[in-house]
Amino acid sequence: MSPMTYTGIPQHSFATVEKRLLPEPGIPASIIAIYLLRSYSSHDMLNIISLKTYISFGRQIILSEDLKSIVRRSVELSMIKIDEREFEEFVEEVSRLMNLVKKLDEIDLGEIEPLFYVWERGDILREDEPKDHGDEMIKWLEKNSRVENRYVKAPRTVEER
Repeated sequence: MSPMTYTGIPQHSFATVEKRLLPEPGIPASIIAIYLLRSYSSHDMLNIISLKTYISFGRQIILSEDLKSIVRRSVELSMIKIDEREFEEFVEEVSRLMNLVKKLDEIDLGEIEPLFYVWERGDILREDEPKDHGDEMIKWLEKNSRVENRYVKAPRTVEER
């Protein structure tokens, strides 16, 4: 398959196509992320297209027509020009990748406890303790010559032209 070309985007750019859809209440959902890598030039620059597809009713198989429409829409949104033969190869490759991801759904994770936090230590920030600096602050504000109406006047950082 020949490298895909953009319309109106420099060759060194990356395209990201994202469609975020939330599952309906009570319906288990799968979000499958497919990362397609293409060698883009003699310097091995990579063109990365991220297709995020929402599949309703959990581990339902996407029909080939649905997959084609999803890929076609993603190609249009990322402004990539490909002919029909390249498109069919592209859909076939996406289908193979989705089948690999589908195999992950078959893994039994029933006995594995889900990991919610990467850090086992939890929150390492200190507790906020309010302190009253009222008298000290007023004395400091009275002594400082750059104070106007209880605000410190700082030097101008942006010059007018």
